[in-house]
Amino acid sequence: MNIGILVHSKTGNTLSVVKLLEERLRKSGHSVIIERIVPDNEDQPDKSKVRLVSSPSVSKFDSIILAGPVHGFSPTPAIVRWIEGSDDLSGRKIPLIITQQLPFPFLGGNRTVRKITDLLQKKGASVPVSSIVNWGNGKRQMLIDDAVTKISEYLK
Repeated sequence: MNIGILVHSKTGNTLSVVKLLEERLRKSGHSVIIERIVPDNEDQPDKSKVRLVSSPSVSKFDSIILAGPVHGFSPTPAIVRWIEGSDDLSGRKIPLIITQQLPFPFLGGNRTVRKITDLLQKKGASVPVSSIVNWGNGKRQMLIDDAVTKISEYLK
């Protein structure tokens, strides 16, 4: 399967998780490309003012995975802008990986998953599986391993 992992990562934490996922998926025989979602201004809180300098297309992939961090208890403006301006997502099943600094999912991670799921559903897509990696949690490596396993098992 030709898989695209579309990621917004400001600090590199989210990117480090998807690189592990990429490695696992390649070992399973998939063709995998990581493509970055890059805003013109990482610190712009107003999504209407965010412009993407890199906005990957989904058309060349059989399956896509979306990954990004929590920003102010919500998805980043770059992720929101990418979803709103993306190619036709109708019928796509899009696994989701969310990273957050705070130690527990109820501190923004769960809300971010819900908001991204709602945005994707408006575009005709669904989120069959999602994982939250809490960077400030003492069990971070276990959460990363669980996220990689969960997504890779879904894509078998």
